[in-house]
Amino acid sequence: MTTLPLLTARIAPFGGLAGGAPTTVSRDVILLVDSGAAFTCIGSEVIFNLSLDPTGQAQVTLVSGPDSLNMYMADVGIFPSDGSGMRRHGIEVGTFLGQTHRYQGLLGRDLLAHYEFRMTACRDFSLLPV
Repeated sequence: MTTLPLLTARIAPFGGLAGGAPTTVSRDVILLVDSGAAFTCIGSEVIFNLSLDPTGQAQVTLVSGPDSLNMYMADVGIFPSDGSGMRRHGIEVGTFLGQTHRYQGLLGRDLLAHYEFRMTACRDFSLLPV
């Protein structure tokens, strides 16, 4: 079985992770690190459970062809590999269109740009703030 670069992130409504302590309305999710994704996408169940309001749509190109995604403002908390504590990012996230039980979304280039991603031959990886 192939090991995927998966990490835990905390998702909350925009502003919900400000000040360090999460609001009562937040959820920890597993995200697949995807350098091919332009932006971070979260599963529709998570979006529904957090009652996020749509901000618009984005046109994307998927393997299956062009599509559009609903977009939402959210806080995404990333836990870097260096143990420095959660880093909050207030960003616009898209609806994850994939179907998987292993992860609930994709960590895209919008957030990867803030980190150094390293993966070893034995499939271990680290995500360090830049």
